[in-house]
Amino acid sequence: MVSLMKNGVITAQLFNLLNLIAEKHEITDVAWANAATSILGKKFHSTRISEYRRLATTNDAKVGRAFTPQKFILLLEALKKILGEDLVQREMQSLIEQEKDTEVKCHLTLTTLDRSQLEQVWLYLKALAGIKS
Repeated sequence: MVSLMKNGVITAQLFNLLNLIAEKHEITDVAWANAATSILGKKFHSTRISEYRRLATTNDAKVGRAFTPQKFILLLEALKKILGEDLVQREMQSLIEQEKDTEVKCHLTLTTLDRSQLEQVWLYLKALAGIKS
């Protein structure tokens, strides 16, 4: 099983899953970064994408970039901006169905939920943890 998150940083292997979608639809790093820039409201350089790719393939700590859940969501939203939400949702569902690792599958599933579904999951997790509202 992949350890998905440690100290607020998720495994760059999750980037590979987004990258599969980008490659399948021939999205360039520049186009992907430009879409991320428009969402973020400040420049997101295409070199970051290549750094995440290198980090995911080599697990090289010298890359100097941390792949955070926020970056995962930003790049996912950028794909949705380019390809459309329905297509990205179908691609994500296909990745979920193919994924063998339960933890990765869970992470991908959570990213496909809308706000009301996430709130339901949050309430459920709080109940499991014994946290009172």
